[in-house]
Amino acid sequence: MKTAQHPLVVFHAQSSLTLQRGMTEGRKIDRANQPSPFRSYAGAPVVKLPQPEKYLEGVWPSAIIKPADFTLQRLSNLLYYSAAISAWKQDPKTHAAWALRVNASAGNLHDEEVHLIAEGVSGLENGLYHFNARNFSLELRAPLTPELKQMIAAVSQTEAPLKILLTSLFDRQYWKYGERGWRYCLLDTGHQEAAVRSAGAQLGWPSVVTRTHDDQKLGSVFGLAHDEEVPLAFIEFSLQLKPHGTWTPQTIAFHGQPTPILGTHKQIVDPVTVMAIAATAGEALSRESISTQPFSVPVRPPFSRQRPWIDLVRKRRSATAFDPQSRITNEELRWLLRQAFNQSAYWRQGIIEQHFTLAIVYAQRVAGLEPAIYLYSPGNDQLLEHKKLPIDISSLAGQHALGQEIVSAGAVTIAILTDMQQVLNAFGEKGYRLIHQQAGVVGQALYLAAESLGLQGTAIGAFDDIVPNKLLGMPESMMCLELFALGKARPDQRLTTLPAYGFDQQKTSFDPRSVEVVPEVHTDPQPGLRSKKFMPEGLEALINNLDIWLLQSTAGQFADDLPLEQVRQALGAVSAENREVLAAFQEYQSGKKNLVDFLDTLLDDRFRFLQAQAATVIEWLLDAQVIEAGSARLAEKLDRLYMRPPQVESLEPSPEHRAIIDRSGYRTQFPGRMVDCLLKHDRRLFAPALFTTAEAASDSDLPIGFRQEMTRPSLVATILSHLDIQPGQRVLEIGYGSGWLLAMLADLVGETGEVYGSEIHPALARRGAENVARFGYKNVEWIPTDADGFPDAQLLLEEQFDAIIVSGENPLIGKGHRLKRFLTQLLRDGGHLVTFTNGALDIQRVNSGEDDSGQSFVLGNMIMPPLRLEEALERQLAPEEWFLTKQIELWAEIEYNQPALDRILANERFRPLWAPLFKALEEKTRREALQKYHPVSSDRAVRDELYPYFKKFERDYGVLTSADVAAERERAGFKLAMTNAENYLRNLRNLTSETIDRVMAGARHFPRVFFLPEFYTEENAYWPIDYIMDYGHQMVSLHEQLAYLAFLGVAPGERVFEVGPGTAWLSFIMSHIVGEQGRVDALELVQEIVDLAKRKQAYFGVKTINFYQGDVNRDVPAYLRSSAGTYDRVLVACTAPENAVEELGGLLKPGGRLIHPVYEDSPNGKNMRFYLKAKRPNGRLKIVSSQAFEMKPPDYEKVL
Repeated sequence: MKTAQHPLVVFHAQSSLTLQRGMTEGRKIDRANQPSPFRSYAGAPVVKLPQPEKYLEGVWPSAIIKPADFTLQRLSNLLYYSAAISAWKQDPKTHAAWALRVNASAGNLHDEEVHLIAEGVSGLENGLYHFNARNFSLELRAPLTPELKQMIAAVSQTEAPLKILLTSLFDRQYWKYGERGWRYCLLDTGHQEAAVRSAGAQLGWPSVVTRTHDDQKLGSVFGLAHDEEVPLAFIEFSLQLKPHGTWTPQTIAFHGQPTPILGTHKQIVDPVTVMAIAATAGEALSRESISTQPFSVPVRPPFSRQRPWIDLVRKRRSATAFDPQSRITNEELRWLLRQAFNQSAYWRQGIIEQHFTLAIVYAQRVAGLEPAIYLYSPGNDQLLEHKKLPIDISSLAGQHALGQEIVSAGAVTIAILTDMQQVLNAFGEKGYRLIHQQAGVVGQALYLAAESLGLQGTAIGAFDDIVPNKLLGMPESMMCLELFALGKARPDQRLTTLPAYGFDQQKTSFDPRSVEVVPEVHTDPQPGLRSKKFMPEGLEALINNLDIWLLQSTAGQFADDLPLEQVRQALGAVSAENREVLAAFQEYQSGKKNLVDFLDTLLDDRFRFLQAQAATVIEWLLDAQVIEAGSARLAEKLDRLYMRPPQVESLEPSPEHRAIIDRSGYRTQFPGRMVDCLLKHDRRLFAPALFTTAEAASDSDLPIGFRQEMTRPSLVATILSHLDIQPGQRVLEIGYGSGWLLAMLADLVGETGEVYGSEIHPALARRGAENVARFGYKNVEWIPTDADGFPDAQLLLEEQFDAIIVSGENPLIGKGHRLKRFLTQLLRDGGHLVTFTNGALDIQRVNSGEDDSGQSFVLGNMIMPPLRLEEALERQLAPEEWFLTKQIELWAEIEYNQPALDRILANERFRPLWAPLFKALEEKTRREALQKYHPVSSDRAVRDELYPYFKKFERDYGVLTSADVAAERERAGFKLAMTNAENYLRNLRNLTSETIDRVMAGARHFPRVFFLPEFYTEENAYWPIDYIMDYGHQMVSLHEQLAYLAFLGVAPGERVFEVGPGTAWLSFIMSHIVGEQGRVDALELVQEIVDLAKRKQAYFGVKTINFYQGDVNRDVPAYLRSSAGTYDRVLVACTAPENAVEELGGLLKPGGRLIHPVYEDSPNGKNMRFYLKAKRPNGRLKIVSSQAFEMKPPDYEKVL
């Protein structure tokens, strides 16, 4: 820090916080790309550490401990008490879980990694290892060849049998804290160093540490990626010093590839931080002074109670809140300071650290000490009053911590300070690292000392950097390194604490077959719910469809081509049962029998041929809450039907099952052992008894009760083929239901493998377990679940899994990324996670060192087997609901070809498929383009690929009549969509009724369907989803577009400038609002869209809109020269760079408003945030307010 331009000067200034900056300058955090807290080396040989010993009797601080031999068991103890997971924390609401470590870390992100050299550790092959904290194991990176030993000797000070290198993966901290994260990395390494060295001393292994090394040399020894992992502290467990050897670089063959800690894209670290890291990477001007004096006897605590050392270390936690009434005595405070800053403490023996640190103590509630600010000098062990201010000391401490309440609520706050100039004079740039690491050592000692006093502490890295200078009057070279707050912690009742490893808890057995099943109690929904949950016209349509469906099902044929009367005649000629069903239906139609009684009749055992189909429809009706009075009776009858056990006479597959396997083509698509497994496990042996053998063999989902289904064989085959389950693997299925897939998994892993299953419904759990037991598998373990269907915490205690399958639509998976991320942490490297979300099946492979895409990647949305859509088309079957939600993506991904697409588009019966099909093709084309070209080229690629089809379905405004528009305005579905949209807007904040009325009047005047291509129907034009529109552009959902205008606040007579009008729907609504005295100017990139918008304008007869073609990056500056300060509102309805948005702000009159929607992640999912900006006198834009709302509001459930 010799010149004003020195990298460390620039870095420290840029990473500093003040009360103002810390409160107003937040950092956007990419939640979906959170770094993994665990790293492993894929392909490296693994050494499983023995279970650590728990009978160590020492207390903290300890007396002199006799030196002990180096063994693998003691190494396990060392790592368990210094670098391992100490516990898991779990949110019982979301089931997200995260690991805590023995050592403290900023944000619990744990940037540190532990590598070690073993040369003479009994029971362990000599070599260089990486410690895998997640698995509590060692990974052999390299054997100790002569070349590697020569390099080790050149960087070592001793010939210790054990040497440990602490490194930092800066990306973990930078992800959340930006530049300041580098400071936290240094502090965290100090915490880790203190944990390792104190654990070593407890075992009788004294140590020396080197922090003044050359990064390049140490990184080469340990095979580190120099651009990612930084070596920070080298600990050697010996006091027998030796001269350094001669450094000669060698080529070492290291085992394993480091698993990426980030997701699919790398963070871009700012150049200032990169320069600061590089500036401190060289060897220091001088080394730390080493002492080989005997251990000193520690000072005993000033109280009689003494906690075992293992309790202090393993149960240490960073407090999240303090009891504001907690206190500490003066005697306890002084003892605590001595322990933390005592450089001759037994576990820090071997290094004489110059007294570069001192402490400022905020005595907030210290018995025997006046509330004031005190100065503690470690050299002479004196606590002197520094300053007494006429303000509350707790408030002052909180102000130093940028207003963090936990600090002001503590009993005492300690600020660790240093004279940075003295440090740099002694050690050069390396001193910047050294002093922060030394502060971290002090911090870890404060943690342990506080725990021994029955208190808790928390290290604070975010603080006001100028307080020591401005408020306390210290010189500018005096800098604060870390704050530490102490007090009596308030336990966080929201979280559950779980053990760290399997050996930390006694396992208990669980068998769902022994659990007494209590029938589920059903109640009728409250009156009036039907009108809220289901549209009346939808109910009428359903009943009409039920009429035809029942008739067709009982006739046993597909009678779509026959008139209804002919079908009824055919029914009457089949059987007495058919006639009885028809008579019951006629009674319902005539009003003699109500709907519940009619449906109850269909479930009667007399109509076994119809029972399964009727149960499926009735369950759907109950789930949609169509039925009010009497639904409980139907639900209870369904439960009894579904729980009838399968009629099993033999485990041999039925002829029908063999036939479906033979005809399916599985033998040519999937591995033979997997097809044999499918053949062996006939679904009739797992399905409820109401299904016939033929129905069980069909390739369709089968309901099994409790709104659950057995997955169709083709989808199960797809899952198993991608998982490639091998003998000896460990697999977990969450929600095993009938047990069909679980039994196949047990068969595939064999006797040497293990399968775990959990199921939330006791009746299903019992039936599924009985079905699996019928095959005699001994390798299945049953896991109980909580009320949300999530497996018991015992899962955290087991070894990691090769595959985890979350069967069915588990609602917890869709609540955010944290739970899914937690499940991936239970997987081994290369393991698979299978989840169903929103009708799509995701199969992810996790932490593959061979995959360049990062931590995980999606293999594909494998929804249906190939050719299913084509087969339906050839058979001329009418598309069903599941086609729209489950099959289109797969067809577009795998089967898409132009002739097939043309056939679908030529068939009017498939019209409901057209819009989702184009959406899937657009997404596929855009994704493939992004892999080849710059993102700007993806829109052009979509237009080029799909242009002929966009042109084909372009709406012909020459044949559109005013009667068509009037009819749409009167349509019930349109009115409902507008009502729901209006209700949604009225639930948003900061909107006036007058503004909403204007927007909705324009939306009702110009029905949205007439602004979309003709492959959209009158119904799906109003669904709350994004659309693909003409020429490959996208149109956001209805409620988002109307929210744009509502927040924009257009008023009559105003001038509006719009960028990216697209379909021009918003342009027309705004023209309706501004009236004849106002004007709307719209700038669009694609000329074809401009031409189409003008044809719409001619049809509707609107004269107050001007459409222009141009690029916002090229044409806006020229436009500003003639139009600056002339518009009341500016709507940027497309992606635009910040500089272009700033220039567009120049169009505004003083007090005008600009809206540019920006999409951001939030803890609640994907939200949209508006930046409302107003023109300022200096020409710059200013954020006035912001509004966040969910992409899919609950009101729109009604529309779907």
